This record gives sequence, structure tokens and C-alpha cells, in this order.
Amino acid sequence: ILIGDSITEEWLGTSMGKYHEPWKDIPQIMQDLFVPRYDPLVLAIGGDQTQHLLWRLQHGELLDGIVQDDSLFIMLIGTNNIGSGSLPEPTARGVIAVAEYILQRFDTGRLLLLQLLPRGDNQRLKNVCPPRCQDDGTTPLESFMPYV
Repeated sequence: ILIGDSITEEWLGTSMGKYHEPWKDIPQIMQDLFVPRYDPLVLAIGGDQTQHLLWRLQHGELLDGIVQDDSLFIMLIGTNNIGSGSLPEPTARGVIAVAEYILQRFDTGRLLLLQLLPRGDNQRLKNVCPPRCQDDGTTPLESFMPYV
């Protein structure tokens, strides 16, 4: 069961639930790599942040009967938190909250937590200043990396 944001949703070849031409070949790659050994289920929405994923899980996205005792969850979430200006510590707490929910609710399953991929946010940094600014309080950061 793959859960996360747009990076995970790409396995379906969609963006926000709609066909996305640049990702048209990705579903076939999933088919070739995972099926028939696995029966992957992708539960991901582009733009999701940790709190959105947690809400979906708590409100029935993983219905009883879908998750088997030996289910493997593969989770990649948090990049949109960072991209919207959240600092790493609250983002990490959100990732941990989702992971804890999965591990407590499905205590016989397994969770593979993937590391966030590098971001290219130079064009977006001006939109988060303030509050995410250099020490002068008015100049946008050149990169989120000092905070990651």
C-alpha cells in the first residue's frame, strides 16, 4: 500500500486524480516491477501534507478488509509541508504521527518510510517570506536546506 503525495500518486500516471501525460509510462513500470508478486494499492493525492494524509487515514481511507495482516505500507510524505514553509521539526512530527497511526492501527503490518527527496524551491521561497526569511526579516531564503 503506497501512501503519500504527488510523488507517490505518479505511480498511477495521474496528478490530482487526472491523467498526466508526462507520467503516462509509470503505471506500466509499476505493473512490470510489482505485479503479480504484489497487488499494489496507491492511496496518494498530489499536494497532500502530513496532516491531510493523517486525516484521510483516520476517516476511512483504509477500510477494514483492504489491509491484510501482512500488509506493507510504503510512505513518502512531508515534502509539501516543507514547500509551503513549514520547518523540518513540525514536518517530522507530522510524518511520525502518520507512521504511529499506521503502526498502531495495523500492528501486524510493516512500514517502509522513505526519505524526502531534494526540493528545487528557489522560485517559491519568496512566497514564504515572512516568516521564513534570512536574518534581516525581509530577504527570502536562498534555499530551505539550512532548515532541513
